[in-house]
Amino acid sequence: MSRSKGSSPRLEYDVLVIGSGVSGLSAAITAAEKGRDVAVITKEPDPAECNTRYAQGGIIGRAEDDTPELLEQDIIYAGDGINNREAV
Repeated sequence: MSRSKGSSPRLEYDVLVIGSGVSGLSAAITAAEKGRDVAVITKEPDPAECNTRYAQGGIIGRAEDDTPELLEQDIIYAGDGINNREAV
């Protein structure tokens, strides 16, 4: 950390991630696992306060043993049954 006269401390990182949602934190973890020095910043005082928190149940993925039919059922369930069926 360095500081010029009368200024705030200067912090240096290899990677700066803006946002503490699932995408931001996934990127931060990946960069850290590759040996990078990472900082995550977010506008909220609580890092858990992010859009991902409100998407609970809306984030799904296909498991290796899923059939297309099971994946479709999971998507419809996660969408509370009001999904656009053509999009599913």
